[in-house]
Amino acid sequence: MAGAYKAAHFVNFCDSFSIPVLTLTSVTGFASSVGEERSIARALAQLTSAFANATVPKVNLIVGKAYGSAYITMNSKHIGADLVFAYSDAEIGMMDAKLAAEIIYDGKDAATISEKSRGVCGSSEQSCGCCKERLCRQHNRACSDKKAACICF
Repeated sequence: MAGAYKAAHFVNFCDSFSIPVLTLTSVTGFASSVGEERSIARALAQLTSAFANATVPKVNLIVGKAYGSAYITMNSKHIGADLVFAYSDAEIGMMDAKLAAEIIYDGKDAATISEKSRGVCGSSEQSCGCCKERLCRQHNRACSDKKAACICF
């Protein structure tokens, strides 16, 4: 929680002195207790507001996993980042495929969950939100083995 306030202050400082902001993102989500929910929501709202209101150039490099609202908060394209880049092994989505399969197939055996969380080519697969191209996360290319060239995010 203190980190979100500190990051928001830093973004506002950079904006005040026209210093471009480079964000390195690797976030899987937020962990908080019931008592911390309200205060962490306020801190994250302040950070999101700082990124959204900054007028300096904002660049985001996704170096690991970027899931859910945590990714949105961390200078995503959705709140106004000018450029967003990702390493070839970066994972971007609402949640991890295995976690989503555990939620959807609650009460099923481990083999079923493992089968449902894998794609056609044997690894985790996802679809691009813009062009609907099916991408294999392990190989960072379309499952038809042609190179994926989507820069939609």
